[in-house]
Amino acid sequence: MLRTALLLVLMTTGASAQQIIDKSGGDIPETAEFVGRITKNLLDPASAQIRSISRSRTKPDMICSFLNAKNAMGGYMGFHIAAIDMKTRQRFIYHELVDRYGADSADNVISFDTGCPQD
Repeated sequence: MLRTALLLVLMTTGASAQQIIDKSGGDIPETAEFVGRITKNLLDPASAQIRSISRSRTKPDMICSFLNAKNAMGGYMGFHIAAIDMKTRQRFIYHELVDRYGADSADNVISFDTGCPQD
């Protein structure tokens, strides 16, 4: 009985445990919306690790960060640039662009297109 109740609680509780590991983004009003948008298509959104949330140097509607997400094998991929234009909702997420640009170029392309720093 207790096991069934616990299972029901776990099934009805939303998984929203993304971690902003360096407490950045506190000065950006859209931070919560941004985090939801960059993690919504991940295989395991609750395990996402986010750091260095900031506005783009050149595009004021662009919010930048570094995102570490789990791959299909359950291992973390490492921190890569993730950005969203909060006005147009266009996403610049490493794992979504790596197949198009390659692992060595995806971060460079995102940085160039968004004005986000690479480190």
